[in-house]
Amino acid sequence: MKLVFLVLIGLISIPTLAGTELSSSSEWRMVFEQDKNGKKVSGDKLELVEAIRQGQDVRVYWRGRFVEHLANANFLTVIEGEVFAQITTIKGQKPTQKPPSVELRENEWTGIISTTTTNKFSVKWFVR
Repeated sequence: MKLVFLVLIGLISIPTLAGTELSSSSEWRMVFEQDKNGKKVSGDKLELVEAIRQGQDVRVYWRGRFVEHLANANFLTVIEGEVFAQITTIKGQKPTQKPPSVELRENEWTGIISTTTTNKFSVKWFVR
């Protein structure tokens, strides 16, 4: 079984090299959040689907047991109002808690995160 562990990247605003924040049109915003059973926590799944149809970028965020993950959704599929986000293949990682560290594994990992009940974790969906 392959696992993924990604470095968490800022979600709200990102300073530019000049020290000013990027314009609001380039900021990520959360449009849908689901619990580990796929049930809506907040936001609107239809807004996520419409953002995809408009060609907006999508990111998914989820928490593991003691790690947080964020990944760009590089290939998206919509089936009957459900979204399936394919994550680009990455080098596998092995995180440890004490002390916090991450080592690279030999294997690669890819996965699909979805708005259905097939996830074992809660998911936040961001668009820009």
